[in-house]
Amino acid sequence: MRNESVGVVDLRRKLSALLETTRQQPLMVHRYGTPWACVVSDAQWQQHRAALEFDPGRHPLARLQKLQRQHLPLSEQGMFSPAAAARALIVHAIYRFDDLGELQEQLHYDRLLHWFVDAGGVAAGQWSLSVLRSGIVPLLDAAGNAEALSAFLARADVSDLGSACGGVPREGGIAFRRMTG
Repeated sequence: MRNESVGVVDLRRKLSALLETTRQQPLMVHRYGTPWACVVSDAQWQQHRAALEFDPGRHPLARLQKLQRQHLPLSEQGMFSPAAAARALIVHAIYRFDDLGELQEQLHYDRLLHWFVDAGGVAAGQWSLSVLRSGIVPLLDAAGNAEALSAFLARADVSDLGSACGGVPREGGIAFRRMTG
């Protein structure tokens, strides 16, 4: 049985079968033709509950994101925007990831890092290595960007925030080239 919406009378008649459908998708219950309740499985509820409780606003990465926007104003447009690429490089420098593959893996599994790089948006899916590379390489190839990123990372407030995040900031220019080369 595949229902996305059901009336109260049908809910009473087919409760067991309808509840089974909630494992795949939520079930909207209507009463007198208007939405009355939504039935979801426990697994879906737990997943969405965790998403609702996620608030990185007080984490040092939130302040670092604000500093990046102030001192490295870059475009936020595109699948992997120049600003997202810059934040990915900032994460790379702070946490000393060895290569682009390790950075991509951390962005995939660490919700906070993904939030930081994505600027709090909801990027469609996860970024593949080719998407990361296609965003990072042009950013570094543009005149002055590698130097601006290195200067940003050298700031005392950025270094303090990086340390507060558990990382150890380093000079990035050479490491950025090695990572993408």
